[in-house]
Amino acid sequence: MDKLNTVESLLPGSGQYSCKQDLRLSLWIIVAALSYALGRVFLREYPALSVSLRLGIALFPLIPALFYVRAWGKFLRQLDELQRRLQLEIWLFAALGTIFINVVNAILSENGLGWPLFSENYLVGGSYFVIFILWFISSYFSNRRYS
Repeated sequence: MDKLNTVESLLPGSGQYSCKQDLRLSLWIIVAALSYALGRVFLREYPALSVSLRLGIALFPLIPALFYVRAWGKFLRQLDELQRRLQLEIWLFAALGTIFINVVNAILSENGLGWPLFSENYLVGGSYFVIFILWFISSYFSNRRYS
């Protein structure tokens, strides 16, 4: 078994922060976000593309997103038992919170009461942002509880 990971190696200012570890873990989500943003711009500029090409461009960010999930899975397997449990609970909270916010936003939008903060176009990019914010908040409180 390789050297155990620590969550502190991903938190700047923790004294154990490793830029290499953070970049290795975050590289694929950065690629996914950039390909999503570039794809949106490209599809907006060239609306006359064929349906199959538009679909390929729109779905392309899922490939690096799957690599990101794989990187997190490898990272989680190398955590100690307590940190693994905490991270799984943190991700569960972030995922369920994002689903809840998306459902509430959809219901409000259907009834013409959409939140000004969220437009109908925030879908994927906004979901990534919401899940990141909820992960960050949950990490803060979970790590405070056990430190």
